[in-house]
Amino acid sequence: MDAFFDFCEELFPSISYKTIDSAKKAINTYNNIYGPHIFAMKPIDGVFAQGDIFESIPFLYYDNEGILRRKLSKGMLLTNTCDNERKDNLIFASMWLLEDYSTNINDIESIKNNIFYDFMYIDHSKISEYFINFNMLSTINRLTIMNNINQNKIYRILSLSDIGYFLLICKLTIFFMRYEDKNIHNKRIFPSCE
Repeated sequence: MDAFFDFCEELFPSISYKTIDSAKKAINTYNNIYGPHIFAMKPIDGVFAQGDIFESIPFLYYDNEGILRRKLSKGMLLTNTCDNERKDNLIFASMWLLEDYSTNINDIESIKNNIFYDFMYIDHSKISEYFINFNMLSTINRLTIMNNINQNKIYRILSLSDIGYFLLICKLTIFFMRYEDKNIHNKRIFPSCE
């Protein structure tokens, strides 16, 4: 775990491709050394924690024809734990069924091995057929979430364990903060004066 914490500290403020590869190796090494691990557990009492997984979160998106659609699905809370009780809005990432994403066994295995930057997989019996998709986010008013929970329309089903939380932080950091293409970066350094 010391190497994993060192790696997490190394992630900030920027991420090189070498570091991204190191993240993949660290996760695989952890899996190989410790075997089956626990990424998720019963919900933490009394507080919504970053990484909590909920049932029946609404997500809005435009389909290929440009029609606005609404989908209820499992969702992972991305808002930082310290903001979940005081901010007006909470951000959720959608969870998709593996079988809806692909029938290709190699794609499914890549998701389950957390190879893709924009997806996260947690091996837990309650969500083993799902993965988190950071490409589909929903912002929902906190009081609306609370009211729906009180009316049994939305359920919190899991919280992340420590290793699950560290995996989430790594995934979010790599997905949102990895170093961009050198050509684009050079255009930021030498902007056009037009």
